[in-house]
Amino acid sequence: MKLESKYDLGDKVFWIQKRQTTVHYTCKFCEGEKKVTGANNQKRNCPDCYGYGQKTKPGPIKWQVHEQELTIGQVRIKVVANYILHYEDETDYMCLETGVGSGSIYREEDLFPTKEEAEAECKKREIVKEE
Repeated sequence: MKLESKYDLGDKVFWIQKRQTTVHYTCKFCEGEKKVTGANNQKRNCPDCYGYGQKTKPGPIKWQVHEQELTIGQVRIKVVANYILHYEDETDYMCLETGVGSGSIYREEDLFPTKEEAEAECKKREIVKEE
């Protein structure tokens, strides 16, 4: 049996994951002006948006590319034979930036060699989700 992985130690990859998006909208209290007029005509930061002129709320959950490029620091290949000798394998990785040995584990199908490929896969998975 020959075991091979898609990525090797030291390879740079981009990770995709499902994450909550954020929706920005104009503050209704100050109408985006960031300031409100108080007593004695004094301008103060809006008490609702704290002077930002915008507020946020949770948006839909979508596939997104993690901004930080990762470096493969560990390759883990697991091969299991079931009772009819059909082999199933899965390959996971750990990355230097998030800890090797006690950090995050990344599935091979969620890692891509370029940001463009990762973005294309996110779009593809969103289309499949909608159908």
